[in-house]
Amino acid sequence: MKIFSHFKFTDIEDFEIEIGEIIAGWMDITIGTNNENFKYSASYIGDPLNELLYATDLLLINKPHIIRCEFFIKDTAIVTHHLEPETINWLINYNDNILTILIWKNINTDLLEDLGSCNFDKDLYKKQYGEEYTDSVDYYDYGETNLEKTLLFALKGEPTKFVKTLVDICKNLDILYEDEKYKNCWGFSYDTDCFNSLVNWLNNKNNN
Repeated sequence: MKIFSHFKFTDIEDFEIEIGEIIAGWMDITIGTNNENFKYSASYIGDPLNELLYATDLLLINKPHIIRCEFFIKDTAIVTHHLEPETINWLINYNDNILTILIWKNINTDLLEDLGSCNFDKDLYKKQYGEEYTDSVDYYDYGETNLEKTLLFALKGEPTKFVKTLVDICKNLDILYEDEKYKNCWGFSYDTDCFNSLVNWLNNKNNN
């Protein structure tokens, strides 16, 4: 993660996620810290909550993530929330019991994946792709390539609070939408396997 070493990070303990209205294939999400908030509406093109659950669960059990059906990133997950046409892009890294979360608006995900395949190291990037990474590197796909220009949040710390936040969101959905008509519907339901895995992780953490 050398390429992000100069970023100013906020303690992840101060980070909050709130799920608002869920209607007609859109989920209102507010993310923020003690100092600032950002609200957006994520589309049914993706599965915003479950993608965060899945990514966090895989990272905590140290299972590599597949990108482009062939490359693996061991310690990092990339999650994209679609706003149609814009995007909110989460990069989540877990290493040595430290969770690092970077959130951008409209960052180029191909760039993130390429950097991830080089362990976010400029020297490795140059060796693998034959050119130096710069803030103006030319990528054909949609999205910003300057890693600081559209950065919303840079967070770092021990992962317990973030995991508990995800678990509490799921519990709150059960309370708010207990009617059977919401079961297994987009936005109102969540992956119980990932949920249970995260709950077990929290219980083991608390018992140690």
